[in-house]
Amino acid sequence: MLIFCGFTAATTASFLLDEEARVVMVKNQDKVYDRLAPIGFSYGAPQYAVPGVIGIYLTGLISKNEWLHQTGLMMTESLIVIGIIQIPARIIAGRSRPLTGEKNSSFKLFEGSEQLKSSFISGHSAIAFSLSTILAEQIDNTWASIGLYAFASLTPLSRLFEDKHWFSDTVIGSAMGFFIANTIINYHKKIEKKEDKVLLIPSMNGVSFYYKF
Repeated sequence: MLIFCGFTAATTASFLLDEEARVVMVKNQDKVYDRLAPIGFSYGAPQYAVPGVIGIYLTGLISKNEWLHQTGLMMTESLIVIGIIQIPARIIAGRSRPLTGEKNSSFKLFEGSEQLKSSFISGHSAIAFSLSTILAEQIDNTWASIGLYAFASLTPLSRLFEDKHWFSDTVIGSAMGFFIANTIINYHKKIEKKEDKVLLIPSMNGVSFYYKF
């Protein structure tokens, strides 16, 4: 309940800061931004993330490396869940991107299939934070976790600097990626403890169904 209240408060605050954040980001672009923005964009881009995580999963599966196998599996699952949530939300919300010049309150229901009206939610931010959360859990090192989350932060910043998303889009997207990843991590921990017996796992031959006795 406390986490939910905190998320609600952060979301509300982010909506109130949308316009101010946009002014700050657009006015403060420099050479450092020019170098970092493409990195942040690429880390959260589905066209790179999807083949990347599938590659990790298959490498672990083929080489029988359990760490790679488990990491790739959780990443793949997180991307699937993000897509299931983010794509319909974007289409339904129909929020105009800031670069259109419209206000942050411009929502046109069921018009989000148009690129200029697909600002909500930031899928790039969700992907970046889900990947970093899973990697941080798997590596289990404080400094690595700090680095991974700092790296993930480049993605929402790149979307803000490019005027593609409102501040609230990136806050909600980042939080969504973090919570989805943690839910998947906790689910897999239960699987390992045999608290959950049913599991659907993607494999080279399709989807495998497992039941633990």
